[in-house]
Amino acid sequence: MALDDLGLAAALRLWVDSLRGEGWEISYVEALGDTRLPAEIETVLYRVAQEALTNVRKHAQTLRVRVALKRLGGNAYLKVQDWGRGFDGAVPLEGGTPGERVGLWGMKERVVLLGGEFNIHSGPDAGTSVVAEIPLFEAVPVHEELTLSPQGGTSPPTRLVVADDQGIVRQGLRTMLASEADLEVVGEAKDGREALELCRNLKPDLVLMDVRMPGMDGLAATRAITSEGLATHILMLSTYENPDYLFEAIRAGASGYVIKDAGKRELVGVICGALAGENPLNQRLAMQLLRRLVSEDKRSTGSSPEPVKQPDPLREPLTPREVEVLRFLAQGQTNRQISRQLVVSPATVKVHVEHILAKLGVSDRTQAAVRASEAGLLDTTK
Repeated sequence: MALDDLGLAAALRLWVDSLRGEGWEISYVEALGDTRLPAEIETVLYRVAQEALTNVRKHAQTLRVRVALKRLGGNAYLKVQDWGRGFDGAVPLEGGTPGERVGLWGMKERVVLLGGEFNIHSGPDAGTSVVAEIPLFEAVPVHEELTLSPQGGTSPPTRLVVADDQGIVRQGLRTMLASEADLEVVGEAKDGREALELCRNLKPDLVLMDVRMPGMDGLAATRAITSEGLATHILMLSTYENPDYLFEAIRAGASGYVIKDAGKRELVGVICGALAGENPLNQRLAMQLLRRLVSEDKRSTGSSPEPVKQPDPLREPLTPREVEVLRFLAQGQTNRQISRQLVVSPATVKVHVEHILAKLGVSDRTQAAVRASEAGLLDTTK
């Protein structure tokens, strides 16, 4: 995506150039300086610009537009102004088409969630101005969050153990994570038994555990660590996209499952998700496992002479937004990843997940995905 690679200022410039190629009379004024905005703010402002320009295309009956993006004091400021037909009133929350109402509501929600202000000014035949202003201190770039200790400094780094039978893999992971100030590799193990001993002695926050190792493998080590009640999260690493390994890893008590070819950003995100109490899973594997479980359940119930037992009805119906969150959750996405998809804060996603678990009558995200599959809630055609 251009936004991820280039940043907000350049992504908007590309978009403006594209619209000029379509014949729009559009100007673009940008004054952000050399540094990028925090990722969450860039995403929200890009979506605001996207919605505003889409409304111009559909409703304004003009191609004359001005886009301004700049730092204003301690805020990021975006204004999209057109000289079209406009409408009567500040924000047509009760008027206009359903698409307009949803789009405008969505823009306002996204900005307010980051502590910002959102305004629309319009009048009949006077054009429309969409303005979003977000304090820069309200949002923190992904993976650059700092946790304050009670004394007011930063918390000590998260302590990691890397367990893999191949020295080159251990060294590669250590090198990949070396630049992360909040993460520290405190030990290495070449098999499950060494990993177990390191967990007993060092009590790390998290272990990156290879599934297949000689002697005691990663699954056996995970079962031993969890059975001893050690307060250590375990992320399973594997070269293989095998749903059987994923299933066994979940049963053993692993906090998540990631493929070894994951890039640094993905790996750090998965580590952060596991430490935050999420269960980050490889999305393709998660869906393969869910499909297989549902298929096996259908075969077993179909071959039984007993009447098929239908899943218990939900305690309370899920809202459309909760269903949307649930489908991302079933793909193995973390709260942070879901928040990017829906352009809301991770805290908002966390609240939705808590409501989903309660309504489904389950205790964790994996159970929620299975329960949702049984209830047909993952069918995107509905």
